[in-house]
Amino acid sequence: MKVIHFRMQNVLGLKLLEVEPGKITVFEGENGTGKTSVVEGLQTFFSKKSLKSLKNIDAGDEEAEIVLTFDGEDGRVIATRGENAITVKRQVGDTAAFETVQCPAQYLLDIAPRGAVLNPVKFLNTDDKERIDMILNALPVEFNENDFWASIGLNPVDYDPVPATAHPLVQVGLYRKSIFDRRTSINSDATQKRGACEQTRRKVPMEIPTVEGVEEKREELMQLKARHAQSVANISNTARSDEAQIKAEMIHAEQLARSEISAFQQMVYREAEERIAAKQRELDETLHEKRKAAEQRIGAIHAARDASMENINQLLPKIESLAEEIGTLNERVKDAERIRQTHEIADGFESEAIALEEDAKALTAALSRLEAYKAQMVENLPIPGLDITDGKVTVDGIPWSQVNTARRISIAVQVICLRFGDAKFKPVFMDGAEALDSKSMEILEAELERYGAQGFIARVADENRIRKVG
Repeated sequence: MKVIHFRMQNVLGLKLLEVEPGKITVFEGENGTGKTSVVEGLQTFFSKKSLKSLKNIDAGDEEAEIVLTFDGEDGRVIATRGENAITVKRQVGDTAAFETVQCPAQYLLDIAPRGAVLNPVKFLNTDDKERIDMILNALPVEFNENDFWASIGLNPVDYDPVPATAHPLVQVGLYRKSIFDRRTSINSDATQKRGACEQTRRKVPMEIPTVEGVEEKREELMQLKARHAQSVANISNTARSDEAQIKAEMIHAEQLARSEISAFQQMVYREAEERIAAKQRELDETLHEKRKAAEQRIGAIHAARDASMENINQLLPKIESLAEEIGTLNERVKDAERIRQTHEIADGFESEAIALEEDAKALTAALSRLEAYKAQMVENLPIPGLDITDGKVTVDGIPWSQVNTARRISIAVQVICLRFGDAKFKPVFMDGAEALDSKSMEILEAELERYGAQGFIARVADENRIRKVG
């Protein structure tokens, strides 16, 4: 299936453009002539991005619209995408009639999977890390978690799930790490348990001794316990009876004592009241004389106090000055404490930074190991000679940068086309093709045609033209 006609209206810098593309269509011209608008518009047609974002600013009330006409084994298909809707009409048999497809978005997704829009030029000119990511993303790998866990004989509930959106090879790598960590932990626990077992065995002889007569002794013990319990019960009953008798006798004795004490108290109280009254009169006379003497002494003390206060008040100016000085010193103490606390906070931050740096180093090491494992997972790439070793792309053992241009372009196209799988329509959109010289462009166009892709290429040139191949 290929596009045999497309029309763009009010898209980016284009007011209206109609083209009947070939297998490879190259839009050449100076900057600002609409080359990129064509490629970006076609890319957007097959993406989730809205055409509203590409609407020509001079379009007014008119909508941005792209119409593609496909031709394939099943006849012709006309797909229209506006700013808010997508419609697809499919030819009925070999007639001139067309029927509306009920799920147009899904239909387009079926013939040209989203996400398959990659740029071979970017693949050629990027660094190895991004190039490896593009290779991984291009691999047609399927991953079924149920089959995966069944094949390795483990229960998935024992492991944390990995992001379902990650590449299948990345998912397998993450699960492999979880399994490896779990095995390491189990081996460590087993080693500790075995050590504890050996240490425990060192405390006892190898043979377990045989002990005879245990049952007879147990029966004898039960009989003795029963006799003991009965004896204890008898003794307890006798003791409780004797105790009750003694308590009754004590209660009677206490009642007699309380009666005798009550009579004695009444006699003593009468005698005491008479003696207290006489003593009170004697003490009142003595206290009167002492009060007069005390008042005289207090007057003398007050006079001495007033004289002393005059001398003491002379110290007030010095006290006020010293208080101000102490206030200043207190502020300095507060400043010093604030500085000390700041140092402590800084020290804490530094400690945390050191710890975080150590964590970062550990994560860096872990990521390096993950990348190495991911590279091993793609040792058998479906492109002959292509390999990923130590984070580097090689072809037949030769570093990517040293591979000849024709081979690199061929591999770039294969990687891009891998994303399509068995899709009916294989569009390749490419901007910035001026980075390739004329010879490289010829190779690129031949490779795209070889792998059944329909190329739409934008390239800066001195002459404005649309060049078709095939």
